[in-house]
Amino acid sequence: MLGSIKSNCGAMGTPYTGIGSCPKKEGKVSALLITGKNALYPMESEDFVSGLSGYVTTADALKMYPIKGVVGMTINGGEINAPDLGTYGGPVPTNLTAKNIAYQVDAGDCLYKEISKFNKRKMRVLRVDDEGFVYGTVVVRDGKNYFAGFEATLYAVRTPTDGSTAYNLSLYAYYTPSNESEEKNMHAFEVGLPNVPDGLIGAAGRCDRDRFGGDRLRRRGYYRRVRRQVESQYVYQRFGHGGDHRDVRLGYRTAVDRPCGQIPCGIRQRP
Repeated sequence: MLGSIKSNCGAMGTPYTGIGSCPKKEGKVSALLITGKNALYPMESEDFVSGLSGYVTTADALKMYPIKGVVGMTINGGEINAPDLGTYGGPVPTNLTAKNIAYQVDAGDCLYKEISKFNKRKMRVLRVDDEGFVYGTVVVRDGKNYFAGFEATLYAVRTPTDGSTAYNLSLYAYYTPSNESEEKNMHAFEVGLPNVPDGLIGAAGRCDRDRFGGDRLRRRGYYRRVRRQVESQYVYQRFGHGGDHRDVRLGYRTAVDRPCGQIPCGIRQRP
């Protein structure tokens, strides 16, 4: 097995079999750190904590999406799969069934709109308990151990109040059948809840998606339309006619020096 629970499990964080040698138990989940499927982080707590804020703001494969305010969870599955062996044989345990966990989040519709971008996407989930310990698993790449979240497919669900029941926002994590081996290779260390940064989900889709709801080409078209509107408005206000952006481009844009506060930089007056 890989990984260790680095709390008070001996000097090197290695658990022993004696009762009380490793009393740390995963506590109530208070926050989730959602990462990409291929996001791998350093095993050492010092390196992980020092880079935590950077993981939230980066745009590369290590991008991390913190979800704070987890107030409860509902677990389904994860039982022993023990089919009967033949007609007369008794049940034989083979593995654990895949489980899914609904994490209830104390938030409203704004967060729902953000985390719903994860729907049907296979991600990784790091859990932070109420004692500030982050729980994940160990992934081996090219002979080196890395810290990573548990692999799961996500889906956000909101249930509005009907007047008698409370509003509920849940993020469902459907863990893969390999979750049993991931749990066996569990790795955890203390990060401290105050060190878990806030972070907006933002453009959580493909890297070519943006806040305008389109890809790079649509974004480029948006800025082109805005520029034309600004140029057309200037032509109308400055020259008293309803010309369009082509009037500016056909001879009324130069690189002459003038205070930018008077008229738009790079556009000179008509002779």
